[in-house]
Amino acid sequence: MNLSHSQKLIRMPDFSVTPNLESLVLEECTCLVEINFSIGDLGKLVLLNLKNCRNLKTIPKKIRLEKLEILVLSGCSKLRTFPKIEEKMNRLAELYLGATALSELPASVENFSGVGVINLSYCKHLESLPSSIFRLKCLKTLDVSGCSNLKNLPEDLGLLVGLEELHCTHTAIQTILSSMSLLKNLKHLSLRGCNALSSQVSSSSHGQKSMGVKFQNLSGLSSLIMLDLSDCNITDGGVLSNLGFLPSLEELNLDGNNFSIIPAASISRLTRLEVLALAGCRRLESLPELPPSIKEIYADECTSLMSIDQLTKYPMLCEVSFTKCHQLVKNKQHAPIIDSLLKHMLKVSMLPSLNST
Repeated sequence: MNLSHSQKLIRMPDFSVTPNLESLVLEECTCLVEINFSIGDLGKLVLLNLKNCRNLKTIPKKIRLEKLEILVLSGCSKLRTFPKIEEKMNRLAELYLGATALSELPASVENFSGVGVINLSYCKHLESLPSSIFRLKCLKTLDVSGCSNLKNLPEDLGLLVGLEELHCTHTAIQTILSSMSLLKNLKHLSLRGCNALSSQVSSSSHGQKSMGVKFQNLSGLSSLIMLDLSDCNITDGGVLSNLGFLPSLEELNLDGNNFSIIPAASISRLTRLEVLALAGCRRLESLPELPPSIKEIYADECTSLMSIDQLTKYPMLCEVSFTKCHQLVKNKQHAPIIDSLLKHMLKVSMLPSLNST
């Protein structure tokens, strides 16, 4: 049943007369304020979609939809509470709660034992996740991006052994949990804009204090393919010194940070790295030697960049961008390097067509 965009629908009808209903879609029913409790009688319901029902304030306190596979409540911006799940709902595979007014999830979310996707993006009132979430062994994707009041992830997050994607963009999280290193299957991690991550203070040999975000707890992520640490206020040291412990990394985004150097000994160990993004790193002074696997380099607006490596030695390199790198342009010693780089990239771009003839 699809009643999407029914602008005059205020309350759901009694569903007790339609017990065989398998799909109920009510997207953009913007006047809908409540759901009839009889929805609990839909024992064969597989899909329940209430996306962008902006005036929906409550849903039944108890949900017993044993065959439900997909539940969509994203965009229900007045929905403040999620019901207690009293019985196992093993078939639920996808749960979308983004842009709701939820401040928490009930501990009973553990009864979604088969769930693979939980999306809580832009739940701006969300302050915490239940510790019971670690029992969701089938969970592959967790998205809390834009949850600007979320300061901490559950201590036992590392027990989510099946987790493959963790999106924490623009959250208020303050620490990288030590248990995160246990996420051996994690492939994508986004911490873009998490500038509240705890800055640890250490004293140098000269008695000066150095502030820098420390990410040592990422070093155990042996399956990580994509890491986004853009706009995290990263300074020299810290994460940059630990990058070499990510052997599967293919894409690294460090845009908008505050470091001046990239340790060559660290990044050269990323033997599968293909994409390096450094745009807006205004303090970056030089590019170190990169792994031979590199294909794309984006370093726009690196206004302090004065030195780049001989990029033509990277056989796979096919795309670079250094716009508004004013110091680099002034360095006339790099003119021959840039010229030879253009010839090299032209040659690389022609390889597929040559191989096909």
